[in-house]
Amino acid sequence: MAHLVVTGGTFPEHFEECLELVSECLIGRDSHCTVVLDIDGVCGQHAAGRPAGTGWLVEDEASVSGTFVNDRRVRVWPLANGDVIKVGNVELTYRDDLDVDDELYDPGDNTLLC
Repeated sequence: MAHLVVTGGTFPEHFEECLELVSECLIGRDSHCTVVLDIDGVCGQHAAGRPAGTGWLVEDEASVSGTFVNDRRVRVWPLANGDVIKVGNVELTYRDDLDVDDELYDPGDNTLLC
């Protein structure tokens, strides 16, 4: 199963740290987005995660500040396990190797998984 995991940046209180990707995932300031980031540098509908074949891609939705994958500004990018998506100052790591039986917390890198 594919997930987006928060791995860095400043994000709103009560923010979900891990999201299982099951259908299109909108990221932005608007309340209708799947991932709501009401912070500076994020547009109303900033980016989207979309299924593509057997994987996922991220697509910038014409944002002003851009969407970055592994520190590279992208328009559309096919995601690979471990890719880091940056929207505003929030970093989301794409993971396609997490299962429901995985540990919730990895004390080695202080990352909440799922």
